Parts: sequence; structure tokens; C-alpha cells
Amino acid sequence: MDLNKTERPPFFIDNIEITDIDQEGRGVGRFNEIVVFVEKALPGDIATVRVFKKKSKYWEGSLSTLTIPSPLRQAPICKHFGICGGCQWQHFQYESQKEYKAKSVLNALGRIGGLTLPELKPILGSSRNFYYRNKLNFSFSNRKWLKKEEKDAGVDPFSPALGFHISKIFDKVYGIEKCYLMPDIHNAIRRTIFEIAVNENIPFYDLKAHTGYLRTLVIRQSANSGAIMLNLIVAYSNADWINLLFENVRNKFPQITSFIYYINQKLNDSYTDLPYSVWGDSNDYLLEKLGKYYFKIGPNSFFQTNTYQAINLYQIIYNLIGSKVSLIYDLYCGTGSIGIFISDLAEKIIGIEYVPEAIEDAKQNCALNNLTHFDFYAGDMKKILNKNLLHEYGIPDLIITDPPRAGMDAKVVEQLLEIKAAKVIYVSCNPATQARDISLMQDLYQVTYVQPVDMFPQTTHVENIVLLERKF
Repeated sequence: MDLNKTERPPFFIDNIEITDIDQEGRGVGRFNEIVVFVEKALPGDIATVRVFKKKSKYWEGSLSTLTIPSPLRQAPICKHFGICGGCQWQHFQYESQKEYKAKSVLNALGRIGGLTLPELKPILGSSRNFYYRNKLNFSFSNRKWLKKEEKDAGVDPFSPALGFHISKIFDKVYGIEKCYLMPDIHNAIRRTIFEIAVNENIPFYDLKAHTGYLRTLVIRQSANSGAIMLNLIVAYSNADWINLLFENVRNKFPQITSFIYYINQKLNDSYTDLPYSVWGDSNDYLLEKLGKYYFKIGPNSFFQTNTYQAINLYQIIYNLIGSKVSLIYDLYCGTGSIGIFISDLAEKIIGIEYVPEAIEDAKQNCALNNLTHFDFYAGDMKKILNKNLLHEYGIPDLIITDPPRAGMDAKVVEQLLEIKAAKVIYVSCNPATQARDISLMQDLYQVTYVQPVDMFPQTTHVENIVLLERKF
């Protein structure tokens, strides 16, 4: 097909061969000299592609017709795959998922960061490819998103739904039957709440009109004890409906030990800045165990959502430290989980985190484990990590940094270079920003260890651990 530069999307291209995957998990092919990024395409596919966006140096498209499927493909086990967006790679064999995640780490560090690297350690795969998440959020809506066959069958679009938001359509929720990333009991609880609400005519929220009662459901479970926490976010106070829902669910699922509800009258779905109420005599926390340490998880606590793989991730960090040191700075420490896990390898640990509530959780977790050699600070990292801190505690033997996806602020990177700790362990959920940050440190530090870890099978996300050792 001969397309000129004035051709406007959408249009179709036949027989595009997919040869690679980009950092976002899209297939990569070429049309003449133009790179084409193709959603849901895999290396080895030959397909007709619907191009929906043109840029001067690349095009973006989606699979229209799969002419020759890649040998790396497999049949997704979930009937919702391709709609809800929770999984991007169920159609991709797991061994190949790991291979391309490791490759994305190498590309990021080598190409984006321009770093000299040691040989990557083989990516650490997850022992559970499904049913590994300990937490998921679900949205209520009175406007169910309909598949084409449902529309053709005349299904009412104002049917209620409890499930996931459709990507780029804020006011539509896709009602799922089963999610394979969570334990089956979570699915049963979600379905039960949905059925009670429908049968009792409890109104689901309208995301356009901002009317209705039920807004968000969060299910969280301790992998250690099996205890479950329910967070229900509603639009206004109605004790009768809260009692009706929680009483019925508690009778059916004795594993639920925490019943929490919030009243959210905002125009957005965020709720963790709001006060919560505890229903009945239930707890407002779960207890989780990683290694020999216990962690108290509250309704708003951040905690790794793949508990089983988090233990392996933390053990790698523990092994990298190896022997006891005097002082560790734990940056972006969250609720203190990494620092606590490696706590017997340091005489003193200083945790810094910008979320005050997380620091309170960290302090409670230290008390829970009888750890007294921690000091914590909450606030802006670049303001806390200063000369006063160094004067009080001294230069650390090791810095552990585990920033959010955006990576570290450039000022924080400058401060690390001024501190000149002998070693830095950089844990990241985004190898691209990790590579950017480390590239700014390469005059002083050498990358001596790289270990990708797959925390989220069936998705494009990958965690990565890098050890940096000071050159001089």
C-alpha cells in the first residue's frame, strides 16, 4: 500500500511485521521508514494495522486483523481481557513476558541512561502468575459500559456496574465477573456486594451527575493470615445501607475482620485524605508478615500489592548489603517495609518520606517489631536531606532509595552526589526514570549489579534493583 504524507487517520496498513516491544508494551513494526507502534501486538505477529495517529517520525495503531499470529501468543484465560485494561499481556507466554521485561530494563539503562553495565542478573519471575494481588479498587456506576453485542441486544446502558473504569472514558465502568489477578474470595465478595445493592435498590453513583450513593469498593487481604479488609466509599451518610451491606457480607465471609467506610462528597474519586469510620467492633488494620517481621496495614497504608514477590525483592536488597553497617539512609521509605526487613544489618536507620501518614505507619511498624534504632522524617525530600541531617547523623554507609514512578527530583540526585555514600541501592518501578537519575550520578558511581524483578505478571510493569558503588 502506497500512502502519501497527506493521508489522514484512520487508515489501514496490510502485512506489518512486529519485531519488538516498546517501553509501554506496544508492538513495534515498520512501514517503509516509519516506526509503527501497535497496541496488543507481539513480536512475530504479521497483521493489518489500523493507524489512528500520525507523527512525523512514528505512527500509532491497533491490531485490525491478525494475518499470522506470533508463536509467543497464548489464549488469555480471562473473558474480560482486552477490555478492562488491568492486564496487558495475558496473550503473551509468561517466559516471553519475562524476557521482554528484562530487555526493557537493559534498553532503559543502556540506551536512555548511556550507562556502562555489568551483566544483568536473570529476571526474577513471580511464583504466582495469577491470583497474586492483595489489593484492588473497584468502582460503582449507574452507567454500565456495554460491549457491542450487548448494545446490539438492547441492554440498557443505565444498568448498574461494579468493576473497572474504561480507559479514557471517565464516566463508564465495565462490570467484571471475575478478575484473575486477585484471590477468588475477593471476586465472591465483590459479586455479593453487587447483588445486595441491586436487590435492595441502593443507588450506584452517577459519575456525570454526581448523584447516587455507592462510589468505590476496596478489598485488601493479608497473605499471611488470610484476614480481609473492606473499604467502602459512599457519597453521603446512610447508616441503614451501611449496616445492611456489612451485616450481610460479614455473615457470609467470616474472613473479613475490618469494615471501613468513608463519605466522599468530592467530585473526584480520591478518598485517602478523608476521615474514615470503623463499622461495629471490627479492626481498622490488617497484620501482614514479611520474613520475620510484622506490619500493621491501615485503610490508607501503602504496601506492596504482591506480598509473595515483595519478600523476594527485599531479600535481594538484604543480600546486597551483606554485613552489618553503622548507618543507612532509607529514602522514600513509605511505611518502612524495606528498612524494617533489613533492620538487623544496621546500627541506625534514618527513614525519610513525604507522606506524613506513611511515616506514622512506619513508626507503628517499628514499635510492633520492637525496633528502636530508627528515626523518621516526613516532608519534602530535598528539604530534609540537608547538611543539618548530615551533621546530626553523619555520612551513611549506604543509601537505599525507592522513589515513585517519576523518579528522584534532580535536587535530590545532587544531594546524593554531595553526600558521597560508599554504596547506593536504587529500587525502581520505572527503569526509564531510574536510568535518567543514575546517568546523572555516573561520574561518581559505577553500576555493579542489576536485578530485574517481575512484581506484576500479565502486565507490562517491571521492578528493578541497581547497586551503585562509589568509584573514588
